[in-house]
Amino acid sequence: MTHGKKRLGEMLIEAGIIDDLQLTSALGYQKQWGGKLGSVLIKMGFVDKHSLASFLERQLGIKCIILKDREIQPKVLSLVKPEIAKKYCIMPLEVDKNILSIAMSDPTDMKTIDDLTFMLGVRIKPVLSFESEIKKAITRHYEGTNEETRLFQLTTKNAPEEMELVRPEPVMRSTPRVSPEKPVEKQEATTKTVIEALISILIEKGVFTKDELIKKLSKKN
Repeated sequence: MTHGKKRLGEMLIEAGIIDDLQLTSALGYQKQWGGKLGSVLIKMGFVDKHSLASFLERQLGIKCIILKDREIQPKVLSLVKPEIAKKYCIMPLEVDKNILSIAMSDPTDMKTIDDLTFMLGVRIKPVLSFESEIKKAITRHYEGTNEETRLFQLTTKNAPEEMELVRPEPVMRSTPRVSPEKPVEKQEATTKTVIEALISILIEKGVFTKDELIKKLSKKN
C-alpha cells in the first residue's frame, strides 16, 4: 500500500477529482459537524461514492467489498465492542494470528487505524467498503435483525394520542368502514408495516441515523 501515508484529500487533489476549494469546504464542514472526509465529500456533491470507491481501489490496490451477505464469526465480532464499531464506523471481518481485518470507508485514515491498533492491541488490516454498507452491517451483527421493530415501538410509544399515523380513505363510497366492535388487528399490522417502511426509507436516504432517532425518542421518555 504505497499511498498509505497520504491523506485522502491530498490523493484526490493530486488525481484532479476535487480542487483545493472543495477540500477546504469539506474540511470546514467536517470540523463543524464531524464525519469522515469521504462521506462529507459525497454529501456535499463533490464526488459520488462509486467514483470514490473506484479511485481508492486503484490507488491502494484493494477491492471494495460488499458486506450485505457476508457472515462474520462471533469470536471476531467480540474483538470490537459495538460502541467502538459505531464511533469509528468500522466492521471487523476476520482475524489471522495478530492481524485483524476491518472494513472502513477510508483506508487512508491513519489516525483511526492507529487508534484501533492501540485500543485493540492487534495489527489492523484495512479493507475498503461503502460507509452505508458498514452501518447496515453494524446494525445487523451488533443490534440484531429486529431494529426496525424496536424503532417502530419507540416511535408509536412517543407519538401523541391524537396523531393519526395512517388514515386510509375507502376506494369506493360503498365500501363499509370498520366499526369499533370489529377486530382491528389487520389495521394495526398495516400501520406497523407502513411506519417501519417509512423509517427504513428515511434512514437509507440519510435523513437521520438509527442512533439519532433512538437518542431523540429516548429524551422524551
